[in-house]
Amino acid sequence: MNKMLIKYIRTWIGKKEVQICLVGIIFLPIITYQISFEFNGTKKNIKYHLFKSAIDTLLKQRVDTVSLFTLINDYRTHFEERYIRINIIGRTLINPNLKQEPIPLKVIAKFIKNNFDILDKAERIYGIPKGIIALILWVESRFGSNTGNHHILSVFFSIAAGNDLLQNSNEFRSHFDMLSNKDSLNSDILKRAKSKQDFAFKELKALVEIQSRKILDVTNLFGSYSGAFGIPQFLPSSYLIYGADGNGDGHVDLFNLDDAIFSVANFLKQNGFRKEDANTYFKALFAYNKSSAYVSEILEAYKKLSSGGY
Repeated sequence: MNKMLIKYIRTWIGKKEVQICLVGIIFLPIITYQISFEFNGTKKNIKYHLFKSAIDTLLKQRVDTVSLFTLINDYRTHFEERYIRINIIGRTLINPNLKQEPIPLKVIAKFIKNNFDILDKAERIYGIPKGIIALILWVESRFGSNTGNHHILSVFFSIAAGNDLLQNSNEFRSHFDMLSNKDSLNSDILKRAKSKQDFAFKELKALVEIQSRKILDVTNLFGSYSGAFGIPQFLPSSYLIYGADGNGDGHVDLFNLDDAIFSVANFLKQNGFRKEDANTYFKALFAYNKSSAYVSEILEAYKKLSSGGY
């Protein structure tokens, strides 16, 4: 077994009896990691080579080792360069002035009517207007009809690999199309790669915690290409902090409408939304989605919805 990994365990656990037990438990995953980690130039085996920074960072942050290697070694966890294209490189090409389809206010009003009781309960408990919650759920996932089919672990591991991949492009050039033109990797993209790597590390840490606490089966979690999931499209870290049980079953399932409604309401309340103070709306909504255009769209639609102007 790798001496460095044993050192990690000894340093963090510090108890001989636990130490021996853990080594036995994680022996197989670590061996898999070591064997697959050798870079032989094929896309199949490059997975562990690219995930090295994420693995090392998470180990240093003292995450649950068994859960970490369970997630890494799952057959569904894989590297995809498209997530680097979309989240790091492609982002610089997005036009912020691109117009979206208008929100169908009649559809929103019908949703509120059909789900009035749970929305009203959320409003009474958290103080978030029914219309605001409904609008967010529509914009994020069309009330759950489009939650995404991207493997969440693969999204974040791929994003985390982006910084090393782009910074050390000579090593990987022959294996990835996006590195064929080094001149296209400008300083803004490289800065964004580092920022997104830190972001991915944070979300991967949250995913390991979710797995270790057996809250969700993270290996089977799918969502958007940016790593958000469920009806309200929460990031894993937001799920841990703001997820709320709306149906009283003792479990937070963001693919359940009642839980999604309560979770959105809890998020906004915890980020300063106060129904009686319209000046708090923008900041709280911006915390949900850091896009001024997004917030303006929600607030404009809410104003029309409240006045019946649709």
